[in-house]
Amino acid sequence: MASLAGLLILAAPFFLIAERGAADDDAAQVVKNYLAATYARDLARAYRLISEQDKQVLSQADFVQSRGAYSGFALRMAEELARGMEFKVIEDARAGERAHIKTTVKLPAPEDLSALVENWNTKRLNALSPARQRYILDRIASLRRERKLALVESQESYDLIKDGKNWRLFFDWASGARVNFDFRAPPGSGIEMDFAEKEIVARPQEPFLVHFKIKNRGQREVVARIAHRIEPAAVRQNLQMIQCGLLSPIDLAPGSEREMAGVYLLDGPPDIKQLSIAYEFQVAPAASASSASKSRAAMPVKGN
Repeated sequence: MASLAGLLILAAPFFLIAERGAADDDAAQVVKNYLAATYARDLARAYRLISEQDKQVLSQADFVQSRGAYSGFALRMAEELARGMEFKVIEDARAGERAHIKTTVKLPAPEDLSALVENWNTKRLNALSPARQRYILDRIASLRRERKLALVESQESYDLIKDGKNWRLFFDWASGARVNFDFRAPPGSGIEMDFAEKEIVARPQEPFLVHFKIKNRGQREVVARIAHRIEPAAVRQNLQMIQCGLLSPIDLAPGSEREMAGVYLLDGPPDIKQLSIAYEFQVAPAASASSASKSRAAMPVKGN
């Protein structure tokens, strides 16, 4: 499973990674190809690099659906960005038909490109005219040449096993629990929540990360508290919240979006195989939201 490492934004040039046709008998190359495929949301390709043991737990259809695959021009653009990934192996441990690969990776920061690429909305991207699509690709190339393309750096660790002659990523999903994510918001609130992965497999005693984007599609500012609803109730005491940006009330201006993440730990018996986490938005009345906004505006900002 990928490690949870700090992210560092850097301005740096691209470096070409290996082409997709590289041999699968090299464990480090398989990790590199998997990272490139998941960044580009080429999830069918990513799934082919997963071990047969894990595939018995999670089908390709579920894997693709839970993560949201790109298609058309959106996929082509993301693949072009992924080919510029910087990849360095910092640990390569082998023991027979098992391997552990630890790497440092640098990839373009998606949020920095949002304005250029229609906020990564695949429907809008794929509906663009050929001329506009070419402009986007040319603009990305220009940012790269001018060294103005921000990269995100992270450390990633993966276990692999041999499937026949080929190395494949081993997540040991059979020992984990399937975690589903959803949200609840009052009708007419305008709140929407998108998850980078709507379902993951979490292994006991290993932190797992969920990325999400909260949107206010309404015409008014929204101030909301968020409650975690865990099902089944019996596993609530076994789910630890390590980090979450939703512990305090959030305010969303009309038409705004906010990207956030949460880190959790499943601390329970291995027989826990399924749970769901729903984020329930409790929206303050319009008058309260306006008062809260004014209070924040009048509050002095303290320096660090």
